[in-house]
Amino acid sequence: MSITCFADNKTVVSGSASDIPDVATTYVGRTPCSEISSDIGLNPPAECFKLKWKLILYRDAKTLKPTTYLLQSTFNRQKDITGTWSGETIRNNNIEQPMYSLHNVLNGKNLTLLVGDENVLFFVDPTGNLYPGNAEFSYTLNRK
Repeated sequence: MSITCFADNKTVVSGSASDIPDVATTYVGRTPCSEISSDIGLNPPAECFKLKWKLILYRDAKTLKPTTYLLQSTFNRQKDITGTWSGETIRNNNIEQPMYSLHNVLNGKNLTLLVGDENVLFFVDPTGNLYPGNAEFSYTLNRK
C-alpha cells in the first residue's frame, strides 16, 4: 500500500492501514494581536501587540481527509487548543480558493484560513476578508 500526501509530498508505505500514522503538517507565524483576538474571543491585555502561533493539522493517513488540529499561541500558553478541522473550496470571481476551517477554536468560534499554497496559510476574518496586518507582522502562517 502506498499513500502520497499532497501537503507534504511524502509517501508512506505500510502493510496495513492500521500501521499508517496520521499525517501532520505544521505551520508557524506571528500576527498582530488586536483584530484577530476579538474575532475569536481572546481578551488580551492592552499591551499585547503580537501573537506567536503554531498550528498542526492532522489528516487521516489512509484517506488524507482532515481529522484534528492542535493550535498553540502565546496568549494561551498553558492550554493547547484542539478540535476538528475541515477543508472546502469556495468560488470567488470565478476563481476557486481552498479554505481551512478550524472548528470551535474559542467560545464556539471557528477560525478560517485561506490556503495560498502548501507552504502558506492566510488568516481570514469572519466576513471572509484577509486580515491586513501591519508594518511588523502579517496574518500568515508558514509551513515549518
